[in-house]
Amino acid sequence: MASLLMVDHAALFRLLESTCARRSGWSLRSALTADDLLEKARQQRPDVIVLSGVPTCDAIAAASRLRADASLRAVPILAIGRGADLAACARAGADAALEWPAAEAELEASLANLMHETRRSARRRAARLTATLQTEAGLLRVWLRDIGPGGAFFATRQGPAEGAAVEVTLRLPDAPGSAQVVARGVVVRRVEEDAGSHRVAGVAVRFTDPDPERTRRLEAFVRGPIPPEA
Repeated sequence: MASLLMVDHAALFRLLESTCARRSGWSLRSALTADDLLEKARQQRPDVIVLSGVPTCDAIAAASRLRADASLRAVPILAIGRGADLAACARAGADAALEWPAAEAELEASLANLMHETRRSARRRAARLTATLQTEAGLLRVWLRDIGPGGAFFATRQGPAEGAAVEVTLRLPDAPGSAQVVARGVVVRRVEEDAGSHRVAGVAVRFTDPDPERTRRLEAFVRGPIPPEA
């Protein structure tokens, strides 16, 4: 069962409990303050955190502290508020933002998207490394954002369309000589550049060529320490 942790907000909690959360099987927990939320998040890591119903300064501080905590920085954050407050929370680390009062459909869609991100990153390691994508249009230099045994996400504003075949080449700093990782794959999702969404533009690639040795190396890389930025 997916778990959601939020700062106590009676109206929002009732909306979640009576609609999308109940239908989708979410487990809801609330915290009284931003400090209480951080403590509970460390005790039992939630799948999604909702910042709503707290003063803007507290919400911004909470988002910043969550992103600074190694055990929690990958947990998606949904900020719900008004106007400039949302932009401030996004700059502090929130992954998505909704204007309050939020429509049920918007809330459901945001939670579903964030839950998808949680599941997608379950067996992945965040890393900022240079890589190349060989496409029909030519060679594209990109930034690796995260990678796992079965695929990766690359930051790029010029990414190929969904369904496009690509060949990925990169070096993992995990072995003498930093041997290359090469994989053929297909673009399964493209994130367009959108200043209002605060999401990173890029493409998600699923590897399509079986390679046991590459899989072994990537599994070891996912379990290992986060590499320094290139």
